[in-house]
Amino acid sequence: MKTVIVTGASSGIGRELSLLLAEKGNKLLLIARRAEELSQVQELCLKAGSPNCAVEAMDVTASNAAEQVASVLDWIGASSSLVLVHGAGIAEFGSFAEQSSTSVRRQLDVLLTAPIMLTQALLPRLLQSHGHVVFVGSIATRNVFSGAEAYSAAKWGLLGFAKSLSEGHRRSGLRVSTVTPGATDTELWGVEAPRRGDMLSARLVAEAILSVIESPENAVIDELVVTPPKGVL
Repeated sequence: MKTVIVTGASSGIGRELSLLLAEKGNKLLLIARRAEELSQVQELCLKAGSPNCAVEAMDVTASNAAEQVASVLDWIGASSSLVLVHGAGIAEFGSFAEQSSTSVRRQLDVLLTAPIMLTQALLPRLLQSHGHVVFVGSIATRNVFSGAEAYSAAKWGLLGFAKSLSEGHRRSGLRVSTVTPGATDTELWGVEAPRRGDMLSARLVAEAILSVIESPENAVIDELVVTPPKGVL
């Protein structure tokens, strides 16, 4: 049994992963902004088999986010292995010239700054438990897309941070992985997403993340790339 922290757990990939982890009997700390949706996921996880599922309705970019997470971890009692999954997501697609500076900063904060700061705050616990950090990346780090400049910059930065973190702490027993999905059918796209039928399902990507979390401890999956059957959209 592991204690798994999942950000962005109220919908999409984070929600599906939380349910899969619950079925495996893991302790969970689920984080998202939307309290009502988060409570619904909590109820489903407890029914699915999680022995302890705590939730924290919060914005991962808040200045006290790390302290909130640490206090809840103290309450639920972390098991021998701590896993941190960075699944919170945001995106604005379209003309970069027309995006507001607020939108650009928000994407960078949610996708890059918040995961870095939360990882740093929890690093002592992760090292002590020989834990695992899993980043949900993006195919934007392998393919160039116009109209996704801020999103792509954040995901490139996240991949660089993941690789550097792994290199710096691999010999201490910390495992670091990035799961890089292609276009996935989630709320991230909004209501006018093209070709939803050709996208990956959130459940399939969640299953890929679960396989990384459950991989043997004598190996590290540095990066797992998952693409739709018809290729990158």
